Amino acid sequence: MTRILVIDDDANILEILAEMLTAAGYEVVAASSGREGIKLYRQAPFDLVVTDLIMPEVLMEVRKDFPKAKIITLSGNPYGHSSLEASRALGAARTLRKPFSEHQLLEAVREVLDSN
Repeated sequence: MTRILVIDDDANILEILAEMLTAAGYEVVAASSGREGIKLYRQAPFDLVVTDLIMPEVLMEVRKDFPKAKIITLSGNPYGHSSLEASRALGAARTLRKPFSEHQLLEAVREVLDSN
């Protein structure tokens, strides 16, 4: 089963993401802080990380130690276009701006998981 690590400091968003991905058939582990997420990833790397862009340390740390890690970043910043571009430059495979639909999330997840 495909394992996805979801990291977000907003408990509501974290729960919604975990529910959507679990319902789609993925094994999901949720972390409410970047530090917790990085620790979990180092213990047993996941097939995909979905993380809030507000925690850029996750993207940088995971990418540094696991250069082939697949990461999707999320941003709730309405002016976040440049932030989303920066996350791609740091190694995010895809970025989504909040709010996004379940369809958009699952499409991004499938696309990233299917990429080499």
